[in-house]
Amino acid sequence: PTELLALQEEFQHHQQKVDEYNTLMELVEGKDDPIKYNTIQRNLEKEVFDIRDTNEIKKKYKDVKSGYDRLHRLATNQGEPAGFAEPKVNGLWKIAMEADFNEDELESLRQELGHYERRLEKLRFLKNEIRLVDER
Repeated sequence: PTELLALQEEFQHHQQKVDEYNTLMELVEGKDDPIKYNTIQRNLEKEVFDIRDTNEIKKKYKDVKSGYDRLHRLATNQGEPAGFAEPKVNGLWKIAMEADFNEDELESLRQELGHYERRLEKLRFLKNEIRLVDER
């Protein structure tokens, strides 16, 4: 019972994050409305987002997405995602796990392998773009 209550509380907190994200998106979508931005707001009921910071939207989205992924793992009793998506990187990670590294070294290797995986994905994307350009 206490686990279910904790999970319910986590879902409610996640819903608040989703609501904040949706509010931010409504502000961005309605930015052409001059009345919203030419008025003086004396009583602020909600947190006002700085719309000029485009990274805030990305940050809120990633926060909502990672929160959802974490809740999904909690609700389905799944652990953290195992390994990496790229087979080459996943193989290197398995070798590192079997080697004699301490926790700090493993964490550092995991981060570097994450960077390497993103570079491989970028390389694959660019190769596909070149192939599409050549086909035209």
